Amino acid sequence: MQRGVWHLGRDLLGGLMAVLGAMAPMAMRGQGSPAIIWQQTLDSDRINTLRFTADGSQLITGSSDRLIYFWNAANGTPLRNWDNSAPDVHDSSVECLALNPAGTVLATVNYQQLKLWSGPGGNVRVINADTDWDVWCDFSADGTMVATASFDTYIKVWRVSDGALLDTFTSDALQRAVAFSPNGQWMASADGEGVITVRRVSDWAVIATLTAHTADVYVLKFSPDSTMIGSGGYDKTCRIWSTATWSLRYTFSNPNGNVYALAFSPDSQTLAYSEGENNRIRLAHTSNGSIYGTYDQNVDNVQCMAFSPQGALAYGRVDATVVVAKVGGTTGNPPPPPSPFISLAGYYYGALASSPLSAVGSGRVGLTVGPNGGFQGSFRFGMAIQYINGYLASDGSYSGTISRSGQSPLRVSLQLDMSGSSQAMTGSVTDGSMTANLEADLLVWDATKNPAPFSGNYTAWIQPDTSQPNSPQGYGYMAVWIDPSGTVTYFGQLADGQYFSSASLLNRDLTWPFYFSTPLGHEVALGSLSVSDGQMSGGITWFRDPLDTANFPGGFSAQASFSGSPFLAAQPGKQTLRFGSAPRNVSLAVGGADISSPMYFDGVILSNGWFSGTTPASQPRQFSLYLGPYGGIKGSFINSTTGQWTSYIGVVLQNQNAAAGAFISSGRAGYVQVSPAQ
Repeated sequence: MQRGVWHLGRDLLGGLMAVLGAMAPMAMRGQGSPAIIWQQTLDSDRINTLRFTADGSQLITGSSDRLIYFWNAANGTPLRNWDNSAPDVHDSSVECLALNPAGTVLATVNYQQLKLWSGPGGNVRVINADTDWDVWCDFSADGTMVATASFDTYIKVWRVSDGALLDTFTSDALQRAVAFSPNGQWMASADGEGVITVRRVSDWAVIATLTAHTADVYVLKFSPDSTMIGSGGYDKTCRIWSTATWSLRYTFSNPNGNVYALAFSPDSQTLAYSEGENNRIRLAHTSNGSIYGTYDQNVDNVQCMAFSPQGALAYGRVDATVVVAKVGGTTGNPPPPPSPFISLAGYYYGALASSPLSAVGSGRVGLTVGPNGGFQGSFRFGMAIQYINGYLASDGSYSGTISRSGQSPLRVSLQLDMSGSSQAMTGSVTDGSMTANLEADLLVWDATKNPAPFSGNYTAWIQPDTSQPNSPQGYGYMAVWIDPSGTVTYFGQLADGQYFSSASLLNRDLTWPFYFSTPLGHEVALGSLSVSDGQMSGGITWFRDPLDTANFPGGFSAQASFSGSPFLAAQPGKQTLRFGSAPRNVSLAVGGADISSPMYFDGVILSNGWFSGTTPASQPRQFSLYLGPYGGIKGSFINSTTGQWTSYIGVVLQNQNAAAGAFISSGRAGYVQVSPAQ
């Protein structure tokens, strides 16, 4: 296939636009050769495509001679072809290759075909994808999908596990490139008319159309932090677009050569691009659009490029040469000072809460801040999720809006603590009538380098608010697991019968935000819970709107206490609680709901975990209790008020050497308490 063909009429128009349009500042003098680490010329034709593995240890290249090479990225030693049985792994030129995030599947495209290679032996699945040249491919962020771009005007999305076609998109022009954003939210494609189309991955809706290019877009990539798109093509320009506003940020003109290749540095602060026929590689600051490096030696007709995770630049040339080099320099404008966000980059997670607290004003926030101040993430109010991305100002502030279909926009204010002392972000979200304040902390735990303290299993109670008798008077239960990475996974049941299951993150002060909402937001519970050696504690604000339901139709508001304990499963023949050897080794209490007066009684916990009563006259009829080996308790009794069987469920707290649970009767909640006899 012939590459590098351009349209004469469009090239003239592109040159005129370059003169008239606002262009980024350029450095026109060359500074020689990049610092070459190694170069190899084993192929017999043009290098069209290359990728580093995720750890940067290997470089993979594909060329017009149909070969796929694996190289030692450090010294250029050729390691292998993936296909061990034959050197010719394609029927025609390898146009593009992509590696899934896990590094287990390699996708390649050529004339009409997509190939998915897996395993050390290069096992391959061949998909007859299109009726013309397939020229680009890319994996989704989760690795489950791969997209292809073809000259037959189609963008196609395939399932990696079985090669099934999931979706097809077309336009009036041939398709040149396709790319998924690293944050998993978007897929962008570029065509022969210079149009870039951005789709939302969740539903494939078109959310942006970028139209500044005046000829074919040849290359298209997202920045590693997903805050930018880089594009280049036959209009002799390279462009940087903002994903926060879907608008053009910077344009770099090149009157003497098409832009065939570009790459973002791992920290997203540098864009490298090639001027093909002009035999140049230029380096641009993504923060201000200035060119700070230009190379004019050993860079002839560069067709593809990629940065390693360690910052080395690999590029492939028309003369079949693969080069890995160190790049940098100060041609033209000097590099800006180090970004103040480098030490503050990471994932910030926390809670949203309005005052007074409301369902529409409570939720969770998670934001990833990049080393250049770009950020992306989401706010969750109830079951509604609102996505946001943008750039923090140099003082750590941000002010912007989130548009919502059929609703007023959300106005967002953020402030990152630039001193780093709190490792926190604060701010607010408002729709004009509700204002939710937010506080999010930087995730500091790492399972290997900085494991979270007090990891392990816990059980917990959500205790009743006895000052609010109309609220549930039973004990909700929770099972919690903190892993070494700081992820807090929890599930349980509130005393009014609402089940919940979710995850949170442990902050550096050893607190974690708890949040629950019913799908429509009529019931919400949230709080800041803490963990220390031997216990969990905290408070939970819990409210429910009046609803036409059998249980709690008038709604309620409560401030519930939270208590938790580390938990170890019982060994065979042992109990989860410590009971004495007396004939009556356990005391119980049942009350609340429609039971007029609490009932106190005792008995014995047998070796099999079941309760045997010793004072039948003082206990509910047919009362049963079972202490399971994994921390749960359950049982039932005949309610003397209703005459109905009533069941309950709860958990043990081993540090407190007690158990408690809840039951529902007559639309209200009561409690069951279990403790060793004194």
